[in-house]
Amino acid sequence: MKFNDVPALRGKVVEDCMDVIWQDEWFLRRLLMKIRAPKRNIIIAEPGLNKTDRYVLNIYLRLKDGEKVTVKKIIGLVKNYHGIDYSKDQVKYIRQKAYNIRRGVGFCSEGLKKRVNHGMEVGNI
Repeated sequence: MKFNDVPALRGKVVEDCMDVIWQDEWFLRRLLMKIRAPKRNIIIAEPGLNKTDRYVLNIYLRLKDGEKVTVKKIIGLVKNYHGIDYSKDQVKYIRQKAYNIRRGVGFCSEGLKKRVNHGMEVGNI
């Protein structure tokens, strides 16, 4: 039996390798140094988000104080630009993450919170 014949085994090996990489600070620095600071800050703060999730998060993080955007508008933007059907629950989940980032809840360091919140130099995430 060859390694490529067993997709589950191949996936497990890749998963184990990724665990090693994400736990090693040297590897993380090498991987993240090619990414611009605003995007890197969000990836570090919320590593499990895909491209569409980061797009929605970026919309919420760029809102000025007191400015609001409806869930329907977000769903429409995602459908228009990404061609994906995004649910209300997904938008609410990402909206909550954006509010947590703005409030500084769940950040690993104060410096990261300041870089994301104050300046709002989030860029195109």
